[in-house]
Amino acid sequence: LVSFVGKQFLQPKRDRVSGYAGASPVDQWRAYYIDATNEHPNVLSGLDKPQRIAQHRSQLSVAVEELTQLARDRNELAMNFWDQCNEVFAQGLEGRPITVKLVIELYNYGLLIRNGMDWLSVDSKDAIYTRTARYSSMAERELLPLRSVLGKAVAEQAFNQLQALMALDEQRLNWVLRSQPLLDTLNDVLAKMADDSTT
Repeated sequence: LVSFVGKQFLQPKRDRVSGYAGASPVDQWRAYYIDATNEHPNVLSGLDKPQRIAQHRSQLSVAVEELTQLARDRNELAMNFWDQCNEVFAQGLEGRPITVKLVIELYNYGLLIRNGMDWLSVDSKDAIYTRTARYSSMAERELLPLRSVLGKAVAEQAFNQLQALMALDEQRLNWVLRSQPLLDTLNDVLAKMADDSTT
């Protein structure tokens, strides 16, 4: 058989973002828009604060966008991998041979899809559901009252970043509920197939 992985998949691009360290993106959003706006630093220590906060906000925006795209790409790879593995399994049911080399390639590619993705499953589905349910309240009760202080442009930036955080959590939920369980199942099946082929 022709190399399954070589024919069916593009190797993932090198990840520019493998996760995030320290405070979560939601905590960072609150710190950069809500807490920072409510602070009253002394004149000397706060001279460059607007520039620093603006920089942090921009960095958060880029980080969330990259994390969301990375998660989306891996979710799509997981689903495509599931479909292609099912095609190979169907070949076996039809009595056509499946080589050990192919099975090992599939197994290793499944591991590659999961590589560096531990951050996607740090939170349980219940924790993600709880967080997503709060976004509307964060916009109405935390952000809206500060609109005049933040100014129209920054308030819109904050709202757009909230929407981006929601999109990130959608991808995280997709990974936890669908992609990761599918990859777990394929991992077990392929490992057993490789085992059976060598015994």
